[in-house]
Amino acid sequence: MSRIYVASSVPAAVLFGCAALAQEASPSSPAAKGSAKPVKERRICRSETTTGSMLSRSVCHTAAEWKAIEVANQEQIERARNSSTAGQPR
Repeated sequence: MSRIYVASSVPAAVLFGCAALAQEASPSSPAAKGSAKPVKERRICRSETTTGSMLSRSVCHTAAEWKAIEVANQEQIERARNSSTAGQPR
């Protein structure tokens, strides 16, 4: 039996991929023009509670990272839903 962790199981490749994309500068961005201060994205923090625990923890990511996490979670749910044999005639 496999478990699905929606909020806390995020493939590392997704997070590192977002970080790599965020670091790439397009030619029209201020960071690419040689400005002294790079543009820093605002971090969004959310409180997560693990199932079975009474304690919550704060998790912070940029908006792009949260979007990538949401996409990865939805893909994981779809894979689980499509691979499930529940409800199929035997």
